[in-house]
Amino acid sequence: MKLSFSTRNVELNSFKEICQMAFDYGYSGFEIFDAKAEKKKHFDSVLRNGSADAKRKLNNRGLAVSNLVYPFPIESDEADPAVIKQYVDWAFDAGIESVVVFIKKDTDYEFIKKKLEPALERATKADIKILFETSGPLAHSDKVLEIINFFASVPIGAAWNVRETYFNAGESPEKTIETLGAHICYVRIGDKSGDVN
Repeated sequence: MKLSFSTRNVELNSFKEICQMAFDYGYSGFEIFDAKAEKKKHFDSVLRNGSADAKRKLNNRGLAVSNLVYPFPIESDEADPAVIKQYVDWAFDAGIESVVVFIKKDTDYEFIKKKLEPALERATKADIKILFETSGPLAHSDKVLEIINFFASVPIGAAWNVRETYFNAGESPEKTIETLGAHICYVRIGDKSGDVN
């Protein structure tokens, strides 16, 4: 099993320091929360052009960036289709396999599709997965399966937030696995308190 942590609320001065922290604590890597902010904050980020040195820092320590996390609910006004597509571009350029997205309230799937359309087109060509987190209304795995089936698209999968499905949806892990099966591409574990997104 490969373990990663989220860079959300991790205040370090450089990408190199994040790599060193992951290595020192025995992690296999980390997920980058808010890639746009990471790119702006760290001049040595793996998300910047000419990031060969950052990739070397990861490789030399046996680390990987597990995914990029888009920081706004897809249904919100802040969610910009062009920026979501940029996340897919950044993931491809940096050799990152997936981008995690989430919703906070029940939303028409056609509306979500419209928001994700440019990103989905790019993800299909670039072989990058877009993963819906099992949180909010999607804490119920049946709803996640609905949205995956609605898209019927190869690059769509699930980021299983165990805390959300168990505590908020009242689902057993067996139920989630039975429903989503191979659609689960990433697993998130946290305690009961606090808000992941």
